[in-house]
Amino acid sequence: MTSGAAGDGRVGEEPPVRQDGRMSIVKINVLTVPDEQREVLEKRFASRAGAVESSDGFEWFELLRPVEGTDQYL
Repeated sequence: MTSGAAGDGRVGEEPPVRQDGRMSIVKINVLTVPDEQREVLEKRFASRAGAVESSDGFEWFELLRPVEGTDQYL
């Protein structure tokens, strides 16, 4: 297995374990969104606030806008 600095995302590393012994799992979706639909996506994202936060084990949810020159939200 490859080893590297903790949390640097290298394949083959053991996932980080929290002090309470539980692990966090990160899921990233890539959404390709044309310019004319970005506002719609962002409004829908904002209006769903609170929809998953109460789910057991849920920790974090955010929408990252595309960097310049791309059309992909994360």
